Amino acid sequence: MIVVGTDSGVYRFSEHSGAWSPQGSALDGMPVFGLASDPTTPGRVLAAAREVGVFESLDAGVTWEQTASDIDPWSIDVSADGTAYAGTRPSAVYHQPPGGEWGPLNLLEQQPAYGSWTFPVPPHLPNIRDVAFSPSDHRTIYAAVEVGGLLVSTDGGATWDNHREGVHLDIHSISTAPGEEDVVYAATGRGFYRSFNAGRQWEPACEGLNGLYLVPIVANTANPHTLITSATNGRPRYWRTRDSGAEAVIYRSTDGGSRWSPAMGGLPEQLTGAVAGLAVDPANPDALYATLEDGHVYASNSFGDDWTEVANGLPPAHAVTVVS
Repeated sequence: MIVVGTDSGVYRFSEHSGAWSPQGSALDGMPVFGLASDPTTPGRVLAAAREVGVFESLDAGVTWEQTASDIDPWSIDVSADGTAYAGTRPSAVYHQPPGGEWGPLNLLEQQPAYGSWTFPVPPHLPNIRDVAFSPSDHRTIYAAVEVGGLLVSTDGGATWDNHREGVHLDIHSISTAPGEEDVVYAATGRGFYRSFNAGRQWEPACEGLNGLYLVPIVANTANPHTLITSATNGRPRYWRTRDSGAEAVIYRSTDGGSRWSPAMGGLPEQLTGAVAGLAVDPANPDALYATLEDGHVYASNSFGDDWTEVANGLPPAHAVTVVS
């Protein structure tokens, strides 16, 4: 089962014998830009609805309850111990312990660079675009600031450091992998970057990418150095007004981003809709899902070698998660 977040609610789809079928929708009219499944609780899904709040489902997306109404969530994720984290606009991180209520973590306004964080379009309020966790310690949290670099906390969000050296500050999504220290991968508005020391220093790695505007990035659950991302031809302000659209391409790297190659089996050479969301099935490392801003949803059982259509004609689709 997958749940897809769109400009107007969530949609559920299931697969049987290679064929996908719709299983209903919910949260009609809600702009759902983020989804996360709880690895500790089967059927629990959280949704980030921009300018509305956080919603929670305990039955794999059939019914929902609003659990936070006073925040503007732009990202959401759940750690290995069941603690939920939401990144908001203006930039802040909220958390919900298992069985608890939502509340803010350490105020990010205390960061020395906070006043320089921004956003490309009015009202220029920065946001936390993505949240990820250390592969070895769930209390180590990584938060991507759009636009302001990477925030790192090693104490569950009580304190934070803002790492900016060598990375394009417009970070859209992040993924982590084990190494001597945590390896952090970042998809940004100007290409792919990686850090081999938990985000303190970065290097670009864009060989094979024909576009540099990246939004989602995910890792194979069995090999977290095998990555999938997608690049558009230019920034949204250019492709949202042209007939050919985003001219997006899905790319894969099997060596931690040293080299990228298209992973478009069964798809056109370029996609009109930008790929806004990617998700991997935790129980099946080759099962991959993509949502597009033109309302398409695709699935791959070969981590990008071949794709099949799950749905089309949805509202602009921004996020997807796999629900057990």
